[in-house]
Amino acid sequence: MSIVMQLQDVAESTRLGPLSGEVRAGEILHLVGPNGAGKSTLLARMAGMTSGKGSIQFAGQPLEAWSATKLALHRAYLSQQQTPPFAMPVWHYLTLHQHDKTRTELLNDVAGALALMTNSDVAPINFPAVNGNAYVLLRWCCKSHHKPIPQANCCFLMSR
Repeated sequence: MSIVMQLQDVAESTRLGPLSGEVRAGEILHLVGPNGAGKSTLLARMAGMTSGKGSIQFAGQPLEAWSATKLALHRAYLSQQQTPPFAMPVWHYLTLHQHDKTRTELLNDVAGALALMTNSDVAPINFPAVNGNAYVLLRWCCKSHHKPIPQANCCFLMSR
């Protein structure tokens, strides 16, 4: 596989680095770490949104050589906050993402694993009180038929 991006000694004060590595075409990478570890800082650097110490090559050219317009054609963005523009119980919102009602048990399992209350009769948790990552995971699990496996002392869930 060809190298899409190369990072060499990328650093940002106390938040990040120095970090070196390569990203290859077709490769799926998972960037995990605790709050404040520099994940968003690294992604901003890799997207060309910020500058700093170290060098980044994208498609064989220094990242700084790319115009904002050309970079925009090659990147995507997933917001951590994808909440609806109105107050609504999490349970009700997530049921909107089910094409049928066969996944109700899965929805209960997922919400339970993330410590969210799903019983609409008992003080449901409303948006925007839900962590953005938990919200994205809930939607993904409900659509993909995967049940999460909670991981102690980690900031992510694995799926079976």
